[in-house]
Amino acid sequence: MLEKQTEIALRNESQPIVNQVNDLVIKDTESQRAASELLIMIKTGLKKVKEKMDPICKASNDAHKANTGLRNELTEPFTHAENLLKQKLARYLNEQAEKQRLAQIEAEAKARAEEQKKQEAILKKAEKAEAKGDTEKAMELHMEAAMVTVAPEIIAGPEKVSGVHTSELWGFEITDINAVPREYMIVNEIALNGLAKATKGALTLPGIKFVSRTVINARARARVQAPIQQISF
Repeated sequence: MLEKQTEIALRNESQPIVNQVNDLVIKDTESQRAASELLIMIKTGLKKVKEKMDPICKASNDAHKANTGLRNELTEPFTHAENLLKQKLARYLNEQAEKQRLAQIEAEAKARAEEQKKQEAILKKAEKAEAKGDTEKAMELHMEAAMVTVAPEIIAGPEKVSGVHTSELWGFEITDINAVPREYMIVNEIALNGLAKATKGALTLPGIKFVSRTVINARARARVQAPIQQISF
C-alpha cells in the first residue's frame, strides 16, 4: 500500500495543475506555450503516480489472479455438474410439459364429446315431445340441452420441488437477415473505423461521413524528482 505521506504529496502536486488548467484561456502564442508546458507537466505527474502505484497494483493484481484462479479451479466441478443437471431437468420438464399439453387437449376433446352426447340425448327427448304435440316440454328440453356443460379433467403438470423453480427465458434466432427491421440492426463500428483510418476519408459510403479530429500527444519529462512547480502565463 502507498505510504500516506507519499499519497498526500501526490495529491498536493496535482491540485495546482488542475487549477491552472481550469483558469487557462488559450488565445495567443504565449498561452499556447503555457498550455503545452502544462500538458507536459500533467504527463510528468501521471508518470510519477504510475511509478509509485504500478508495483503496488501489480502485486495486488497478481494476488487477485492467483486467488480467483484457485476459486475457479475449486468451483469448476460444481459448475459443470450444475449446468449438466439443469440441462437434464430442463429436458425432462419440457417433455412433461408437452405430455401435459397433449393430455389436456385430449381431456378437453373428451369433455366436448361427452357434452355433445348428453345434448343429443336431451334433444331426442325434445323431438319426441314435439311429436306428441307437447311444445312446452320440448322447449324446456331445448333449453336444458343448451345449458349442458362438461368440465374437462385438469391434467396436473410435473411436481414442484421446494427450493427449485423454473422460469421462461426468451431469446431469438435470425431466420432471414434481410428481413430484420432497420431499428434492430447494429452498425459495424470497428469495420468503419478501420476504413476511416485506411482511406483517410477518400472512400464514400451511403449514409456514412468519415471525419477526422486533432489528437494532442505529449511525453513526460525523463526524470521526475522535485515537486511539480506552478507556471505563470
